[in-house]
Amino acid sequence: MSIDVPAAGAPILDTWGVAVADAINDLLLDGSFAPYAFPVGYTPDDAPTSTYAVLAASGGAALVPMLVPGPMKLRTVTIYNGDANLARSVEFALYRSDGSQLVRIDGTDGTMSFTAAGTADRSGNITTADTLILPGVAWLAIRNTHASSLFTLMRQPTPTHLVGSGRGAYKTIGALGSTIDVASGWTVSHGPVSALLRGADFAAPLMF
Repeated sequence: MSIDVPAAGAPILDTWGVAVADAINDLLLDGSFAPYAFPVGYTPDDAPTSTYAVLAASGGAALVPMLVPGPMKLRTVTIYNGDANLARSVEFALYRSDGSQLVRIDGTDGTMSFTAAGTADRSGNITTADTLILPGVAWLAIRNTHASSLFTLMRQPTPTHLVGSGRGAYKTIGALGSTIDVASGWTVSHGPVSALLRGADFAAPLMF
């Protein structure tokens, strides 16, 4: 991946465009990348013992705020499913907020399909491996695509000392697209969802 330096006269400040393009190109060549990212408020050593949401068949969706601590070359998405049996399937993608809606980060979409056999981590590859995710909050959208099966999304216990810590939201929506309307209809739920973004680091394609 590379970013072209804006041409003189382009509708952007030339010096700013050159600086940004040079910095990101240098990062992609020899920078250090975050190997993984957790949801906001997530504590890695706390077990996901509670149900965050049961996503309805054919469209039940959840939004999870993922805190990306540094630049990441994203490879896979992992979530913790709480179902005991039957076929299950979801689609997912990462989004950024533009202030009024969520906008998909190209290349971060993917799917998971499996036969549930008790609570377990489930992982899926993104469409374009090593897609660059910049630091900050990225919203992980997870949508149940199975025609008849529910999808149980697990979470950690709700924090009692910081009200609102680890929030997310869920709603039944259509297929994940380039944008998601978040203006209304979403139910806020507490407790950090058990989810993980995994990326690559170093020049070799090493994933943690």
